[in-house]
Amino acid sequence: MFDGSLPFNDEPRPQGFGYPHDIFVPDRITVNKGDHVLIHYVNIEDIAEDHNFMMESPYRFDAVVYDNASNLSGPVNGGKGAVLGTHLNVDTVVLGQGQNATITFNASWAGVFPYRCTFHQPTMTGYLVVIG
Repeated sequence: MFDGSLPFNDEPRPQGFGYPHDIFVPDRITVNKGDHVLIHYVNIEDIAEDHNFMMESPYRFDAVVYDNASNLSGPVNGGKGAVLGTHLNVDTVVLGQGQNATITFNASWAGVFPYRCTFHQPTMTGYLVVIG
């Protein structure tokens, strides 16, 4: 398995918030079985590049996708941006540059479940760890 330290891109460039390119931060989410999980997912790209968040079966989730969190007048919608769409019972959601989403689901199954950006594998992979 590859990790985010491998030199897949030989031309490093600055990234938002100081994070390397094409990784999840965090790359591991640990919860207890039965927990209601809320994930804030943000595409911090400084270029027009899409990312998605995909969870494998048996997990599905609800997501609200927001536009850029600010405009020339300041923060929009409490810093979340204008609502672009609501997605119910899905396994993937796509975010464009600067977009963000709230992802919610119940941790109903114990185990280790990968989540990934299918556009940027293998480095953009993380794991949901459900204890119990």
